[in-house]
Amino acid sequence: MYHPSSKRKELAARILTYGLMTVTVVTLVAVSLFYTLGYRFDSKDHKLELSGLVQFVTSPSNAVVEIDGARHDQATPTKETLMAGSHEFVMWKEGYETWRKTLNIDAGTLTWLNYTRLVPKKRQVETVVTMPTLAQTLASPNNRYIAALADATKPVISFYNLSSDRVNESTLPVATDNYSQATTPGITHQWAIDQWDQDGRYLLLKHTYGANTEWVEVDRQTNSVVMNITRTFDTDIASAYFADNNPSILYAKIGDDVRRVNLSDKTVSAPLVSQVAEFKPYGNVIAYVRLADKTSGERVAGVVKDGAQPVDLYRSTSSPLVPVQIRAARYFNKDYAVVSDGASVRIMSGTFPESPKERKVLKTSGTFSFTSDVAWLQMSPSGRFIIAQNAASYAGYDLERHELSPIATLAGTTEPKPVKWLDDYYVWSDRSEMLTSREFDGANQHALSAVATGYDATLTQNGRWLYSIGKRTDGHYQLQRIRMILP
Repeated sequence: MYHPSSKRKELAARILTYGLMTVTVVTLVAVSLFYTLGYRFDSKDHKLELSGLVQFVTSPSNAVVEIDGARHDQATPTKETLMAGSHEFVMWKEGYETWRKTLNIDAGTLTWLNYTRLVPKKRQVETVVTMPTLAQTLASPNNRYIAALADATKPVISFYNLSSDRVNESTLPVATDNYSQATTPGITHQWAIDQWDQDGRYLLLKHTYGANTEWVEVDRQTNSVVMNITRTFDTDIASAYFADNNPSILYAKIGDDVRRVNLSDKTVSAPLVSQVAEFKPYGNVIAYVRLADKTSGERVAGVVKDGAQPVDLYRSTSSPLVPVQIRAARYFNKDYAVVSDGASVRIMSGTFPESPKERKVLKTSGTFSFTSDVAWLQMSPSGRFIIAQNAASYAGYDLERHELSPIATLAGTTEPKPVKWLDDYYVWSDRSEMLTSREFDGANQHALSAVATGYDATLTQNGRWLYSIGKRTDGHYQLQRIRMILP
């Protein structure tokens, strides 16, 4: 005979069911939350640990990823969570050299391996333009143009547009009425391409005649001379830099002062900072090293924002023969001032001060020592990496990971020069007439192509072509390229 359950038994069953459902939901939510936060179960130690996320991006994409010898189930771009510790990463694609790196992954961090540039195994050099003579070349910061000077005694500039696979050439001769003593007998003229503005439109030329120097600005877009700056302002300029965000503004060293020169309204500011030995602007911030004190020999390094007061950040009592340098940058919404004093490098971070009273807004966040006095100190275009170099050795410091790379030695035997940036992560050199690239930390070195030493090289914006200058067997030069992304 059927006996209906009592109300007490039904209530207990419901409570048990709802209780199990609640526990299940809470457990799933907790597991999902821990997973989202990066926790994983370590099967070796049988415990829950916080992992790190690694993002993989390559140029070109669709490359195979191997982690600690095991092939990842997805090609690039992809990602993976890994237990904290040292891991070996390998990325490769058919037709390209294999990329390798060992990194320490910290718990709870995101590591971007988004700079992997795969290099083709076969690199055929293609001649683009032949040049009987060549004195100098300079690539624009946006990687779209190369300016060339065939003869340093004649102001004729050739522009090569690299924006498409077909390179277009234009020529700009500087007329004699645009520079001084152009027709004076016995005067030796020397020309140099000093720099591009950030957008690759304007070019600053340095003209030396006899014991004098003047500066001339030309416009690639209109193929014309804009201004003889020295003649217009009737002042001697020792060195000058385009402002990053405004090609109408120059920061110039006039005497021992750094001043703002406005090319549009033809005005020169009061000194932004005085008693300057050398300077380098970053945006509207000027990093400077003052002249040595005549009594103590002390040298001071500091920064000044355009329109604010100079702030001395570092004082050196080293011998005048010991190089002191300072560079400024900004990375991930934080300002950085980096000072080298001999072999010692100090990193200060925070916010650039606007007066001496705000000096403490920049605090020392790291230091490291190089093997010898730093001859060349520079920052990467993105502001993330510091390169300290002397002769053929350099070390890279990563501001994001707070890591100093091992000492890297540049290939070749000829006289070393400062490395140059191929992009935000790779540097290049041309020692012993071989264009060689490697990453900021010295890893993944590649001998790319034979080149003529002393000329510029550039990677196009889309990463497809690498342009350089080669020397032909007949003694002529050539603008040449190799394909970095295979068809």
